[in-house]
Order: sequence, then C-alpha cells, then structure tokens
Amino acid sequence: MTDRAVRKLVSSGAVVTDAGTIGDSILIVDGSVAAVGDRGDLATEGVIEKRYDGATIVPGLRDVHFHAVPYAALLEGCSLKSATDMEDLKARLVGHSSSIAEGQPVVATRFDDESLAERRLPTRRDLDAAISDRPVVIYRYCGHLAVANTMALDASGIAADTADPEGGSIDRGPDGQPTGVLRETATGLLSSALARGTQMSDEDLLVALEGLSGLGITSIGAMIGYGERPFGRLGAELELWTRIASRLPIRVHGFVITDTPARLEESALSLTGAGERLRWLGVKRFAD
Repeated sequence: MTDRAVRKLVSSGAVVTDAGTIGDSILIVDGSVAAVGDRGDLATEGVIEKRYDGATIVPGLRDVHFHAVPYAALLEGCSLKSATDMEDLKARLVGHSSSIAEGQPVVATRFDDESLAERRLPTRRDLDAAISDRPVVIYRYCGHLAVANTMALDASGIAADTADPEGGSIDRGPDGQPTGVLRETATGLLSSALARGTQMSDEDLLVALEGLSGLGITSIGAMIGYGERPFGRLGAELELWTRIASRLPIRVHGFVITDTPARLEESALSLTGAGERLRWLGVKRFAD
C-alpha cells in the first residue's frame, strides 16, 4: 500500500515573478511546489485549497548581508532607536537600569545620532550624567560604533595609552583621554560582558529566524563571527549555527568573519554538512 501524496492549492489574486504575472495559484505536492498557473487548471478533485482572494504571491525574499545573531539580540533589551534628543536617550537608559539587577551593566542598542535633536554622538560624559555607578555601553544602529561611559571604559582597560586597534579607532579629546566613542574594531576592546545583548541561546536565534520567515524572507547571507571581531561577540557563533542547523526555518549561507586562514578552513568543515539549510559560502572581510 502506498501513501497518497498530499496535494495543496494556494490561490490568490496573482502570482508574480520577474517574468510577470504567471497565474493565480500554486500547487504544492508533499511540501514542494509542483506547478504554478491558473486555479481553474490546478484545482483538481481531492486537492486541499487555501484561498487568499486579492492577495499577491511572490517568490521568497533574500537578504544577502545579515548579522543574524546581533539582530536576534536586538529583539530584546533596551532600544534607543526612537530617542529624540540626548535627554530622552539618557532617560531611557535610566529607566532600563531600574529594570535590571543592581550593578549589572546597561547595554543598549540602535541609537541614531542623526535622529537626535543635537545631531551629534553622545560621549562618556553624557552617559556618566545619566548613570555613573555601573558600566554603560550603547551601540549605534549600524553596528559599527559604540559609546561607553567611564566605568565601562575602565572595566575594559581602555585609557589614554590604549592604542587604536587595526581597523578601528578610539575618539580622543584634546587632553588625549578617550571620549567614549569607539569605532569599528575598537568596539571589540570592550569587555565581553558589555557585548550587545546577552549570551545567545539556540531558541533565541531560532525565534528570530522564524520571524524573518514570517516577513517572506526565505534565505539570508549570514555574517558569522568567531569572537575576535566586534560582530562576533555574542557567544561562539560558529558553534551556535551548527547546533541549530537541522532546525533552521530558512536557508542560511554563511560568511565567516575571520582573518585567520586556519579558522576559515575550520568554519568550512564545521558548516558543511551540518544541515541541509546551512551552507558555508565564504569569508567576510572589512574594506573600510
């Protein structure tokens, strides 16, 4: 006795691809697209139909450059994206600090200096004025810049005599002291306890990826950090991806952030074969 194939028909107002409108329905057999065309031709006896009258079906979307682990961390915690001015930004930090354990560092994300009334970057003095009894770090929405208060700088050993790392810089005042602004790889000088978000769990990342699938994104080019760069500070990303490979809701093409050929080779061996929806694709390097 053979099992009958499960046949489903998804009907809409139109199915549109780069070739134009090619019908109004998609026939799915055992989970795979079997045909695209007009409902009248595909709606055969026994097919299970789901109708979305007036809707438009398009192919899945691809985001070719995506920092998935930091993105997942942004979904929780303190966001400064809508802060209107420096006082509003500081008030949000103070409010968030009251919701976490005493002494725990305050780590916030998505601040946008171009949206602030002052049209400038905050400095450690601004952050000190808000919170001076615990470390504070805020990350710009682009992910390439962070601002730390005095306690965060001290906890990370960042001082006047700290050299700029390769590929990054520490903003300094006329007295040579750090202003708190850390650019590009200089954010990697911060203590690991001050990285964006908390230690990422498997479920946290899977929930974030499922959210992407709900937006129509079916594959991403994932930038995967080893930890030596600021974008790989949320735990061991390579191991995280290999652990969840068999459960991925979308296709993931990995670009590994590393300067070491040995680690690049290791990443290829780790990701290849980990899961049918996870693929090693290459290396991510910084050209700016």
